[in-house]
Amino acid sequence: MTSEEDWTYYVYGHVDPETGELVYIGKGKHGRAWDVTRARGQHKEHQEWMIALTKKGYIPSDWVVIYDTGLTEKAAFEVETKRLHSNGTTRFNRQGGERNHRAKLTDEQ
Repeated sequence: MTSEEDWTYYVYGHVDPETGELVYIGKGKHGRAWDVTRARGQHKEHQEWMIALTKKGYIPSDWVVIYDTGLTEKAAFEVETKRLHSNGTTRFNRQGGERNHRAKLTDEQ
């Protein structure tokens, strides 16, 4: 049996409001998709990109797109992976091959 908290994940994208380019696909819960201040691990460029947008007068809702909601973490990961596979390389997602435990794509892709 799962709790309501288990179903709070969503899959989102960050789309450049100036070019329309999809630059990131991720999964999260609560306010992760909109959080400009959240450290983004090895992708400091992603956080810098969001901060630069805010300095230009954009707000997170200008670049955040929610694709799927009400997911378990496992389901969100599966949806995120499928979206990455269908969209190909994005500017800020890790694509280091399947031997990289953080990679979203396989070596073949």
